[in-house]
Amino acid sequence: MPAYVISICRGVSDRARLEQYWAHSRPTFEGFDAKLLAVYTQVRPLEARGPVEGVVVVEFPSMESATRWYESPAYQEVRKYRIGAAEFEIMLVDGGLVDARDRMPHLR
Repeated sequence: MPAYVISICRGVSDRARLEQYWAHSRPTFEGFDAKLLAVYTQVRPLEARGPVEGVVVVEFPSMESATRWYESPAYQEVRKYRIGAAEFEIMLVDGGLVDARDRMPHLR
């Protein structure tokens, strides 16, 4: 089942370093069968907190593949450009649907 990395940029403090991140990040996806679905396209926040400077959505074949990419030495090296250059929220979401009865069991 596919999985998605969703990255939300909330603010930028060092544009030059962020541009270095952008310049070096794309090759890190090679070999992971990743599909860049949305990369800094137009965003229209409907119910969002705080600023949204940009959003990236990447599809991977599985959670395992996405995790391997994120933990890969290549991405961890490039990630250093991003740290301190901008504020991001990054999450990994498994594709699919969970029946309403089975959602959030820890809150029952």
